[in-house]
Amino acid sequence: MSTILNSPFNPTILSPGFLNPACNAVADGDLEYVLSQLTKHHFVTYDLPGAEMHDDHGFRLHLGRSLDAPAKRRDAASRLVPDLFELLNARAARRVAILVRNADHLITADAQRMLTLITAVERAAARLADASPATQLLMFFAGPAPAFRPVEPSAKRRAEAQRGPKAMRTDFDAKAWNTVQEFDLRPHHTLTISYAAWYYASLGRRAESPDDRWHCVEADETMTFHRAEDGVPCIAGTFARMQGGMQLVGIQFESDAETFRFPWDGEDPFTLFRRLCEQLNLL
Repeated sequence: MSTILNSPFNPTILSPGFLNPACNAVADGDLEYVLSQLTKHHFVTYDLPGAEMHDDHGFRLHLGRSLDAPAKRRDAASRLVPDLFELLNARAARRVAILVRNADHLITADAQRMLTLITAVERAAARLADASPATQLLMFFAGPAPAFRPVEPSAKRRAEAQRGPKAMRTDFDAKAWNTVQEFDLRPHHTLTISYAAWYYASLGRRAESPDDRWHCVEADETMTFHRAEDGVPCIAGTFARMQGGMQLVGIQFESDAETFRFPWDGEDPFTLFRRLCEQLNLL
């Protein structure tokens, strides 16, 4: 799966009118479309509130918060944008997008700060592309149309027809839960995944052949297994970010016996969830 992510994502998939290979602009009305495409192509997205970045303090504050950049006293007076190469090269994600919402406010407040941010992203993107392993960095400015160009319907159709590396519910006929029940996790029910392993595990998995029994889709840090034959969700695990990695903190399962029965007699939901993760090489 990492081989797929080594192929750079082409921003023209989202919109033919991109600014350059690293920076793009999008109308507010197309934000959901862009975010869904970034998710499908497995980008980690960092949100910046352009409306609150109207002065140097707000600019530095929200860049630091959104990117989880540790504040360094020596940088405070000299560096408006943190060292994006140093910051992102050390992380597990191989595709990263920075989204600036209400970018028109940022431009109105101080176009120079926006240009500084663009320059920093372009330089970091070039260095990250040459790193080993490589990381792709994109940035999107969102604002009101017509100043921010809407994406043409034909471009959306082309993008939505292209399959990304991440498994999505839209890839198959995914059903809703019927009777969902929470499983009571006990102290011995422990499962922790490193952040690097989680990045690739969260790609999920599609059932690719008639012998494959499960689709697995990750959304909002919950991995859900859908039965391949009918798209029914049967079991899901929710993870939380802890110091040592992603820790399993909850399991829910389909409790209607007519909809789903556990494959092995006496198997509990935790054991089934872990077994499916291992069986599909997600751990």
